[in-house]
Amino acid sequence: MLASVTGPDGGRYILSDFDDLSAPEIYDKITQQLEIPSREGDVSLFFIAIHGDRYSRNYMTAGALACKNRATHILLPELADALARVKGRVIVLLESCGPGAALVEFNSGDGETAKSSAPQPDDGEWLLTPFIQADPGISVYRSADLPQDALQPNKNVSKFVTEDKFLVMTAGDYLETTYMFEGRDQYNLFPVWLTRGVGESGPMPADTENGNGDGALTLQEWYSYVYQKTYYLQTPRVHPKNCTEVIFRRTAGEQ
Repeated sequence: MLASVTGPDGGRYILSDFDDLSAPEIYDKITQQLEIPSREGDVSLFFIAIHGDRYSRNYMTAGALACKNRATHILLPELADALARVKGRVIVLLESCGPGAALVEFNSGDGETAKSSAPQPDDGEWLLTPFIQADPGISVYRSADLPQDALQPNKNVSKFVTEDKFLVMTAGDYLETTYMFEGRDQYNLFPVWLTRGVGESGPMPADTENGNGDGALTLQEWYSYVYQKTYYLQTPRVHPKNCTEVIFRRTAGEQ
């Protein structure tokens, strides 16, 4: 899938994949493959398919990823901190059980409870959200229209604005099981629809079925496609919501 698309700026993905690593080995790969070579303006993608904790309600251990025969674990707040050191924007795709813990808000008082509903602005006790909390933001040069008034007609201006560094999609919600199908056509539900939504050539189904068909796939279009294909068994989560940021463009000549 990634070989058939470019990033939003037309850059090609350099692919590295690894299997059956321990937690220290995964952190080492993040450092060596993503952090050290990264530059400002890059787009990096981190995908992991792994067992996850769907029982813990503790801020640190909820959704923890079990690595290498479940002998070591990656804690989601620590994973977010590691990926925050990668320069540029980072797309994070989590395939596990309980992965929505990466985005859910936890009680800052005792760390033992969490809620999946949208936080209230004045709810000061709900502060700890692993990936959102760790997101340092990135500075992006954007153009925008100034409001029109009697003395100032609309003008297009450009300025640096701070936007989300992390674009996150999870296979399921907090405390939720995610599913795989066994037999001759064994596959995990989340990644199979991620890849089918983009495809290997031609129009991207997530763009044509859930978007505007312009050949540029946004996070919201991709998420909507995956959600519609999987919600009957599990509940994908996304951050930011309703994000119109372009994730992929089809390689030239592949439209």
